[in-house]
Amino acid sequence: VCTCSSSNKKYYHPVEIPLFATYPAICLTTGDFHMMAICVISEIDVNLSKNNALNCSNKAVYSWGYGGDGQTGHSVLFNVKTPRRIEAFDDIDIVSVKCGACWSTATSRNGDLYTWGYGDGGWLGLKRPNAQSMPVYDSDKMDVGERIIEQHAHIRSFDSRHTVVRPQRVKYLTECGYAADINFPGGPVRTGSAHMIIFCTPLVNTSKATTPQRDGLAYNSAGDTTSNEEDDQIDHNKAGSKGSFYNKSSNEVNSAVDAKKTHRNTIYDDVDR
Repeated sequence: VCTCSSSNKKYYHPVEIPLFATYPAICLTTGDFHMMAICVISEIDVNLSKNNALNCSNKAVYSWGYGGDGQTGHSVLFNVKTPRRIEAFDDIDIVSVKCGACWSTATSRNGDLYTWGYGDGGWLGLKRPNAQSMPVYDSDKMDVGERIIEQHAHIRSFDSRHTVVRPQRVKYLTECGYAADINFPGGPVRTGSAHMIIFCTPLVNTSKATTPQRDGLAYNSAGDTTSNEEDDQIDHNKAGSKGSFYNKSSNEVNSAVDAKKTHRNTIYDDVDR
């Protein structure tokens, strides 16, 4: 695996990433400003073909790049300059990874889907906790290397009211009697700038799987049960250029996403963390 830039300089020709000379990448995906890879970490499995390598158990998931939205999955909000192993998957057999614009997904061998990163638009498929239960973090005020405390996977930040800083399983699929189809060509997940599609297969035993009941609350695409009244109570004074994606037209959503991309592009080379 080669790169044409690093954290503090740009190259005009591909340069090999040293980690992957030791741990070959068998799956690679990119977002707007971050990347992920599945690597073989056993010498025994290094010479396997890609398909066989994905079936081996000696794998690890690595991520690196811009981390201000938690998309690297390391419980941090700073940039990760070089590939770093996502510890949350050390005991989970991940067979597919996919980056969205500023969020990430991974699929396990048994069809469980995990997502994390910037989640204001509902594309993570995770229920958004009550706003009062999520602490507010400002990456500009955090010490370099500071990890977000373990009990807070869901947080808010200066420009997001739902950021997920480490992988979380999307339980909604199981509740509906489905699993991500790991045999679908190219992997089960497809991502756009502000949406995600998951190709699924029915669970073998769906006798206990029921579709969650609607209870009069406002749901988004993630099954979010936050009511409109609660939404109105959330303070957006520090929402920045993005603000809320809920109840906005597609043009407004696209404009907000573009604004966030522009903001990242402006500050990325200047942030040294």
